[in-house]
Amino acid sequence: MWLDRLEVEHDNLRAALGWSTTEEEDAEARLRLTAALYWFWDYHTHWDEARNALGTALAASREMKSSIRARALHGAGMLAWRQGDYARTTTLFDESLTLARELGDQKAIARALYGRGLVPMYLGDVGTATALFRESLEVTRTLGDKSFMAITLAQMGVLARRQGDFATAVALAEESVAMNRSLGAKRGIAYALRVTGHAVRLEGDLERAAGMYRESLTLFGETGDKWTATECIEGLALIASTQGNSERAARLFGVADAARVTFGITMPRPDRGEQERSETTAREGLGEEAFAAIWAEGRAMTLEQAIEYALATK
Repeated sequence: MWLDRLEVEHDNLRAALGWSTTEEEDAEARLRLTAALYWFWDYHTHWDEARNALGTALAASREMKSSIRARALHGAGMLAWRQGDYARTTTLFDESLTLARELGDQKAIARALYGRGLVPMYLGDVGTATALFRESLEVTRTLGDKSFMAITLAQMGVLARRQGDFATAVALAEESVAMNRSLGAKRGIAYALRVTGHAVRLEGDLERAAGMYRESLTLFGETGDKWTATECIEGLALIASTQGNSERAARLFGVADAARVTFGITMPRPDRGEQERSETTAREGLGEEAFAAIWAEGRAMTLEQAIEYALATK
C-alpha cells in the first residue's frame, strides 16, 4: 500500500529533490530523503533515477560523517550492483564500511560487509564472498536483526549451491524462508523461495523446485520484485528444458531475456553456463527457426502476462 502511495506521489518527491539541489544548506535533508527513498526506488525498479539522485546527494555531502551518509552509500552500492557496475559497487561499499567503523555503527557495518560480498559472489569468488557474509551475519546476530539475517542466510545459500553443496544450500535458504515468514516479509519470502528452488532443482527434485518458483511468483503482485520474478521464470525455463518441453522453455527464456534487457538485470557469471546449455537443448529440440519464433513470442509478453503463463502452465 505504501509503495503504491509513493508511486502516486513520485512527481512530488522528484520536485522536492529538484528544489533541494538548489539550496546549499539542504544537503543533509536531500541526503536523508534519498537514503529513505532507496527502498522504494529499488522495489519499483527506478534504478537509473535512484542512482542519479543518490549520486547527487552524496557528492554534496562529502564532508558529512553520519549514519545517514552510510545508509545512502549502502543504497547507492546496492543499485550499482543491481546494474552490474561492480567497480562502483566496491568503491561505495568500501567507503560505507570505513565510515560505519569510524562511527561505530554496527548496523551499517553489517550492511557494508554484506554489500562487499555481493561482487565476489557474482563473479564466482566464493571464498571471499563467504567470509564477508559470515562476518556480516555475526554482527547481525549480535544486533538481533532478523530481517537482515534472513537476507544474508539466503545469499550464503546461493554460495553453497555454487560450491555444489546442495544440502547446505537448501538448509540455509529454508532457514531464510522460515525467518521471513515469521516476519511477514513477503519480498524476503519470494527471494528465499527462489534461492531454495534453484538448489532443490539441482538436487533433481524438479516438481518441488517448480512449486517454489510458482509460490514466489504469486507474491509478485504484492512485492513488485522484477528481479526475483525474472529469475523464477528462468528457473521454470530450465526445468522445462530438462523435461524436454522445448516450446515452453523457449518462450520462458524469451520472457526472461526481455526482462533482463528492459530492467537492466544482470546475470551472475557462474550461472551463465547452465543457462546457455539449456537454451541450446531447447533450440535443438525445436530447430533454429521454431525456437527463434517462440522465443520472440516470449520477448513480446509483459512480465505480468509471463507470470500468468508460468503459473497456469505445467
